[in-house]
Amino acid sequence: MAVEYDPNKNKANIKAAAKKRRPSDASIRKQIASNSDAAPDMSGRIAKGKVRFPKGWIDVKRIREKTGLTQKAFAAKYQLPLATLRKWEQNQRQPTGAARLLLIMIDTQPKAVAKALEAA
Repeated sequence: MAVEYDPNKNKANIKAAAKKRRPSDASIRKQIASNSDAAPDMSGRIAKGKVRFPKGWIDVKRIREKTGLTQKAFAAKYQLPLATLRKWEQNQRQPTGAARLLLIMIDTQPKAVAKALEAA
């Protein structure tokens, strides 16, 4: 049975954040005019452009949080190095090969993975 996996389920939240507009030039000029010694507030500024994810991108943190496990418990249960899990969650690296497949299975078929782990 083929299971279709959508790695972009969480894109909506990220895209919504990317839609925030940077301060307009007029509002920046107004802030500078009101106090020329203070820098304008740029905290809401987000670079223009679309948020892009590579094909096959996996949101490891969402998958782990869906299980309700801590990083340490998740890593122990699925025999993953804790440091590697953290790098995946921080998007410093992406899982490949068997680890990628395992995460997809945990996300889409958690009961089947649990059953396979019990049998092992």
